[in-house]
Amino acid sequence: MARSVRIDDLFRFILPGSPALSPDGARVAFVVKRVNAKENRYESHLYVMPAKGGRARQLTRGLVSDGAPTWSPDGQHLAFVSDRGGKAANVWVLPVDGGEPWQLTDLKGGPVASLSYSPDGKELAFAHLEMPWVDPEARKKQAHFKHVTRLYHKEDGTGWFGDAYWTIWKAQASNGRAKALTPGAHHDQFPSWSPDSKKIVFVTNRSAEADRTPDLGQVCVMDRQGKGVREISRGTGSREAPVFALDGKHVYWVGYEGGSGEWLEHEHTVHRAPVDGKGPIRELNVGHDRWAMNMVGTDTTSAQSTIVRVYRDGEQERVLFGSDEDGSYRLYSLPAEGGAPPRLEFGGKVSVIGTSVRADLGIAIACAATTADTGELYRVRLDGSNEPQRLTQLTKPFFRPLKFNLPEEVRIKNGKTELQGWVLKPPGFRAGKKYPTLIEVHGGPMTQYGEAWFHEMHVLAGKGWVVAYCNPRGSSGRGTDFSGCIEGEWGEKDWSDIQAFSDWVAKQPYVDSKRLGILGGSYGGYMSLWAVGHTNRYKAACAQRNAADFWIHWGSSDYGWFRTKFFGGKHPWDAPGEYHKVSPAFYAQNVRTPLLLIHSEGDLRCPIAESEMMFTAMKLLGKAPCELVRFEGEFHGLSRGGKPRNREERLKRIVDWFERYL
Repeated sequence: MARSVRIDDLFRFILPGSPALSPDGARVAFVVKRVNAKENRYESHLYVMPAKGGRARQLTRGLVSDGAPTWSPDGQHLAFVSDRGGKAANVWVLPVDGGEPWQLTDLKGGPVASLSYSPDGKELAFAHLEMPWVDPEARKKQAHFKHVTRLYHKEDGTGWFGDAYWTIWKAQASNGRAKALTPGAHHDQFPSWSPDSKKIVFVTNRSAEADRTPDLGQVCVMDRQGKGVREISRGTGSREAPVFALDGKHVYWVGYEGGSGEWLEHEHTVHRAPVDGKGPIRELNVGHDRWAMNMVGTDTTSAQSTIVRVYRDGEQERVLFGSDEDGSYRLYSLPAEGGAPPRLEFGGKVSVIGTSVRADLGIAIACAATTADTGELYRVRLDGSNEPQRLTQLTKPFFRPLKFNLPEEVRIKNGKTELQGWVLKPPGFRAGKKYPTLIEVHGGPMTQYGEAWFHEMHVLAGKGWVVAYCNPRGSSGRGTDFSGCIEGEWGEKDWSDIQAFSDWVAKQPYVDSKRLGILGGSYGGYMSLWAVGHTNRYKAACAQRNAADFWIHWGSSDYGWFRTKFFGGKHPWDAPGEYHKVSPAFYAQNVRTPLLLIHSEGDLRCPIAESEMMFTAMKLLGKAPCELVRFEGEFHGLSRGGKPRNREERLKRIVDWFERYL
């Protein structure tokens, strides 16, 4: 018998991703992530299946996190990144048609990214942030302290990296002998091979201001020995995901031309530059005012952030890229020379979370999520037909026993601004009954709600609450004017939109307007605090991983000093009043709403001091109930990537709070 979604369903998650087409286009490898409840951790394993559909075969097993599969050019092996044996992340290799995986590299700690074989099959390139102090064996022999000399020395999710830098490495495919190609005091990422295996393109930040501008980067090429490094981009800008053209004479990447911290002000476009530096750099999708990164928020997928792929369509070379728009993340393509509007290849109500392309076959395998599943594989014909073929039913066992409604999309007006929103009704919803209702606010602010299955929301709906959520001004998916209009003005246009949406929700015949609650995390936590400091309409609130005081945030967040852009380039000592004006903690004296604060002690994006300040103020004022729940050893992404038992406890605390006060 079908039942409502429960908190403990997170231990049953089936989360597919990272598709990789074989060189002949006949097979696709992919990753499935699950929760190991007994060990309180995640497991990820590799699978392979026919690219035209059929039975999937599991390739790896055990208490491991295997990911980032990449095929050898001969199609006989898969290289992948794994923490096997309880060791640091390393490159492993697996015979696809039978045999045990073997460890190729012996790295001592830190993440590995952008793994790929050279087209001649002799070497693999990857980016590595060497952090030997995270190795358990090394920690036993070291003093435990941190000596900080750089402004940019930590990042949420990665942790403290001190004087370490992302470096491009290569390893011999035959024996694993590894070499750092770009040693030095600079971050180098996103390596990608040329078709003839003679060059590697990558992104670096080697400017004199690199420590102050970690979001910027230059696109460079070098030979396979790490020699002859030469920039092919020009001027300042933010760039990522470079790939060679099919003839090796040009490079494509995604980014914008502009200064540090200006990501809200620019279209993130596909660029094309000649490798020899002769000739113009072209922006191919000028006017397609959408981000190329997947910003659709959820707690059940790990999206591949930026997609750029090159393929041949008849005699024409085209570039496949992702587009974050209107609650979805879609695939478009452009001719290599530009000069034509983007062509939709895979659209509709989907959020693409991974893609692999065979350049000569004109096909792609995409992993895409919807509001009804956590991701399935699709075969996409790259001919403009926009007719994907669903290949898998991987998540069916998870959803089979569950009873839930799909969110209903709504469009409302706040003055001249149209807002996109959704209403999720409880299972067994009955017309004529009035339901207590929760307003969810997403993080960012430049992310968006949309095409994704959200476990947290279905848990809340399963408890008998209506859950409503929208994309206020400041969200992504609607262009730079929509996302950038709140810069330096948090708590104004965005708050106006949240109020307008709450007004609309309260007027619905099935909503008990006297029992509204509000909750959110990160920017959503900020807006939850802002709401209860400016109105008493919400009967209970939960602010998670929030920004409460921009003085604290500016000096202690991993990217806090970037916020000066939001204040006209002014630092706190230049404009203390402007920082106070948008800080919810300075409105704590107005709060009469029961407030639950949830924060991770290892949060480097919005440090826990922000919740501590709000908690202290609330307790001293004594005007409303307030509790603080602190999670040990967790980071900013607790709700979507924290330890499973901590995620379970977090949801229990949220449910308990609203059952008490709503």
